[in-house]
Amino acid sequence: MPTTFKVIRMAKRGNLLPAEFRQEFLEKNRELKRAARKVVASIATADLKDPTYDGMSSLYYGTASEARAALGDDPSKLEVVCEEMVIAQKGDADQAIKTSGQLKAVRTMIRRKDLTLAQFKDYWLKTRSNIDKRVIAESATQRIVASFALPPEKGGNEPQFDGMVELYFATLEDARAVFGGPLAELMRKDDENFIQADAPAARMIAEEFVL
Repeated sequence: MPTTFKVIRMAKRGNLLPAEFRQEFLEKNRELKRAARKVVASIATADLKDPTYDGMSSLYYGTASEARAALGDDPSKLEVVCEEMVIAQKGDADQAIKTSGQLKAVRTMIRRKDLTLAQFKDYWLKTRSNIDKRVIAESATQRIVASFALPPEKGGNEPQFDGMVELYFATLEDARAVFGGPLAELMRKDDENFIQADAPAARMIAEEFVL
């Protein structure tokens, strides 16, 4: 599986109206293009009531060290350096997935307490990925992307989450069909094998913009 490295940053809109936040968030992330190889901004839609965050930035770098260098050191902010992998996708995904306004579902994950970061990643890549491939084959899901938090450097802050999944859809109806059907139940059951069920998770239905 091809891998890349990125810094994920989550944001809330505070007192801004949704349209104001959208404009400001996109403008701020366009400015970040000068410092990263690629910037992807995701903005929560109104399709998920009370999303944990209203926006997410993904800043891409060529190496793990470059990504780590861009990581802040403020534990009050959700900012995690990750390794990203495309777990599965349809054959036409590269052509079908839009660079502006692409719909996706996002969820962060905390590993089960008895697992290390390496074990969490190993389970996902060797076992959970088989379910992800079924979801791609048996539903309208276009692509599934996994992000794995890199272990902190000595003296650094622990990442606020251990993994994140992004599921891409052409329409909201496609997403609802997946999350309301048997494949979602299969994923939820498998979550017990490597995800801490009572841990906090950030969730959003978002539009993605490759800037």
